[in-house]
Amino acid sequence: MKKENKFKKWITKQGLDIWSLIKALLTLIGSTILFIPLGLLGLVYSLFKHLILMNFSLNKVVSPIIRGITLAVDGFGNSGAGELMNDILKPTVKFGKWYQTISAVVGINYLKYKELIKFRNILNKVFGKLHSEDAVQDNDRVYYNIKNN
Repeated sequence: MKKENKFKKWITKQGLDIWSLIKALLTLIGSTILFIPLGLLGLVYSLFKHLILMNFSLNKVVSPIIRGITLAVDGFGNSGAGELMNDILKPTVKFGKWYQTISAVVGINYLKYKELIKFRNILNKVFGKLHSEDAVQDNDRVYYNIKNN
């Protein structure tokens, strides 16, 4: 009897996990179908609007759009490759949160634990001096008790 109950609990848990995964995938498909075309339409609209109005301060319009795309892609990279990077790099503060950038996680580990120094140096060479440290958000500085420079 006990084995049957354990199996029933296990299969129920697995079923719920599978159902959660199916819902997440359906949400991903639906949001991709809706929001990517909407975002592209908005970008094209903004470009044409500013060209027609002869307002060439695209920096106010286009830069935030590009920044948003960059952060979304970085969050995807962090969440998608988080487990891989955690297994390879073995950081104290783990990768994998969709709302953090890879650079921020590297910066947190460097500032708090003096870890990931080589990875930090690569990011800083590619993206600019102190890139990883500057990527650490204020709320992460408070959470991890990291003093501002």
